[in-house]
Amino acid sequence: MQVINEATALEMIENSGGKIFGLTFIKRSNGRQREMTARKGVKQGVTGEGQPFDVKAAGLTTVCEFTADHGWQFRNVPVEGIVSIRMQGVTFLVHR
Repeated sequence: MQVINEATALEMIENSGGKIFGLTFIKRSNGRQREMTARKGVKQGVTGEGQPFDVKAAGLTTVCEFTADHGWQFRNVPVEGIVSIRMQGVTFLVHR
């Protein structure tokens, strides 16, 4: 297990090159820990309309979550809430 900082975690997610990764984070809405399997760079389902607010200014990053029961959905993840990332068999803990 490797320890990284928040900026490195965001950089790893943004530069994941469309590869699937695991993500553990703390939800802003209720403070619970949540895990997901996600991917960046998904183009299917994008309308070009954009989001109604500035995602980066809100401290979020948008990923596409893959689930067994719903297929996939776009989700906004709070950057400050990221606890760990799992990429290519390696787990990276985010240190604040």
